[in-house]
Amino acid sequence: MTWFGPVSTLGECPRWDAATGTLTWVDIDGGTLHHATLHGTDWRTRTTHLGAPLAGALAVDDKTYVVALGTDLVEWSEVDGFGERTRLLDSDAVRLNEAVTDPRGRVWVGSMAYDWTAGAGAYFVREPDGRVRQVIDGGTIPNGMGWSPDGTVMHTTETRPGRITAWTVGPDGDPVEPRTVVEADGSDGAPDGLAVDVDGNLWSAFAGGGHVTCFSPSGRVLHRVDVPVPLTTSCCFAGPDRDRLVVTTGTKRLDAPALQRFPESGRVWDAGRVGAVGVELTRVGEE
Repeated sequence: MTWFGPVSTLGECPRWDAATGTLTWVDIDGGTLHHATLHGTDWRTRTTHLGAPLAGALAVDDKTYVVALGTDLVEWSEVDGFGERTRLLDSDAVRLNEAVTDPRGRVWVGSMAYDWTAGAGAYFVREPDGRVRQVIDGGTIPNGMGWSPDGTVMHTTETRPGRITAWTVGPDGDPVEPRTVVEADGSDGAPDGLAVDVDGNLWSAFAGGGHVTCFSPSGRVLHRVDVPVPLTTSCCFAGPDRDRLVVTTGTKRLDAPALQRFPESGRVWDAGRVGAVGVELTRVGEE
């Protein structure tokens, strides 16, 4: 296992864009968007500062993204800068957390209170016409999201209380009929970012646990990938064949002894091939 990229305080939201062969991820607290391309087994990176907190960046095309910035969804172009802005949250005590696209190319984003107030979190969806709706509420730290390969099941993560939920996807694309598939007791970290493979298995990065654990769709533990730093935040499948597991990490809330013990905290880790292939992720507006 090797690491690459600059140190992030809170690395999150890794995405592999197959069209450009580019991995992107963000440093939430640093307000930075990172890009990396794979050359053989080496990753070459570059960084753009957009403003903090930056919870996610989703490709629209080769140069344009929808970014979750503070309380807003914002279109940002490497050529033209910031464009259309949609405010989702009315309080600066709450920020966006995690952003993904569903199989219909719609933007999904979570929100949470800075002080982790129970019940203050929610999930929102932005429709193709630009309308934004709150779909799920009452969460504490809504986090990783992912869809089954056939698009019929949506998975959501709540880092607090430590749960992954599977939802049936209704005819309109909205989640219904929730059922808990993973319930963590916190003794080995809490589920954070999520990736789904082509067999429908769930790969969850456990914050504070230093690992990514693979669960079957029913929640049975299948595999575990240990990462040599404690704050594993999210993961995705990258590379031309989407078969390399990459894991974002952070340094947030690690004290001085922990940072000394784990000096490569905050890097992105390439776990290589782990016997799985990730589902292909859609760009914004694609189906």
